Amino acid sequence: MKEFDLEKALAGEPVVLRNGDKAFVKFVLENPLFEDDQVVGFHIDSEGKEEVTSWGNNGVHIPNTNSIYDIIGMWEEPRPTVTLTLPCPLKSVTVGQRVFYLDLNKQCERICAFLFQKDSTYHFNLLKNGGIFSTEEDAQAWFDAMKNARR
Repeated sequence: MKEFDLEKALAGEPVVLRNGDKAFVKFVLENPLFEDDQVVGFHIDSEGKEEVTSWGNNGVHIPNTNSIYDIIGMWEEPRPTVTLTLPCPLKSVTVGQRVFYLDLNKQCERICAFLFQKDSTYHFNLLKNGGIFSTEEDAQAWFDAMKNARR
């Protein structure tokens, strides 16, 4: 998180409060009634409502406390994310069951299949780590999701 910068905030850059709300500094009073209230602005709460608030030059809302309205830094837009619904990997399998997994260890990434063997450490670890799928389509969905999530 970027450190609070009053000059940038006065220029219009948003700030972040201790409670995660986004806030804007609008102006600095020359002769405030209370010194700790010389920076004036507003914050936007979780319901999208604006509320006027004030701070000291250091971004502190109420001195000697950890107020939820203290400015703790400059606002940074959240990184874009994607939410997907993917088929669940298998939690258990039967011996000899044909299963699919993502082979990501070779130059050619691909989906592979095998008949599950209980005495194979490799098979057991794939199962334990959520890497075995019941169908090739399920494995392909995960593979596509990983490829498309790359930056």
